Amino acid sequence: MRAVSACPEEEEEEEGEGEGEGEGEGEGEGEGEEKKKKKKKKKKKKKKKKKKKKKKKKKKRRRRRRRREEEEEEEEEEEEEEEEEEEEEEEEEEEEEEEEGEGEGGEGEGEGEGEEEEEEEEEEEEEEEEEEEEEEEEEEEEEEEEEEEEEEEEEEEEEEEEEEEEEEEEEEEEEEEEEEEEEEEEEEEEEEEEEEEEEEEEEEEEEEEEEEEEEEEEEEEEEEEEEDRERLSVEALT
Repeated sequence: MRAVSACPEEEEEEEGEGEGEGEGEGEGEGEGEEKKKKKKKKKKKKKKKKKKKKKKKKKKRRRRRRRREEEEEEEEEEEEEEEEEEEEEEEEEEEEEEEEGEGEGGEGEGEGEGEEEEEEEEEEEEEEEEEEEEEEEEEEEEEEEEEEEEEEEEEEEEEEEEEEEEEEEEEEEEEEEEEEEEEEEEEEEEEEEEEEEEEEEEEEEEEEEEEEEEEEEEEEEEEEEEEDRERLSVEALT
């Protein structure tokens, strides 16, 4: 009778323990899912930031190219205008010289020949000066072009270095994420192992309790049998 009355209390305790285990498992799973969701959100944010950076860099490159092209076009237009102005000036000078020659008409031939020689020498000197100026301008232009090319190369190198750094950062982030995932998996495995061990211990304790209850019941039965024998023997004697 005692064993029967103890059973409901034990059943209630077992039910309470089961409910506690269920609640603990549910809370642990919920926390794990929340952590995973937060990590996914962080990854998405990082990817968006990287995409924005790349877009900005592309825009900067396009702007630089457009500026260079516009500057080159402006330089070409200025050079063409200068050439046209020089040609116009030369044509005006030639026309003036022709008019002066016609106006002077028939002044001495000796004087005319001397003046022509002087004019030819002056023209040659002017042509040489113009050629020298043109050569200097060409050299300056070449130097400017070289400087621009060097600047472009430096910019490209800087951009390449930035891209390499970004790639390295991405690789490091990926490695860190992988390590975190591995650690999480290890923790989950450890938790599962601990839970299994706890379950095994609980099962062993339950088995021990059942064995103890059986032993107690057997002892009670033996005591009752002995009491019955004694009672019967007493009745037989009386």
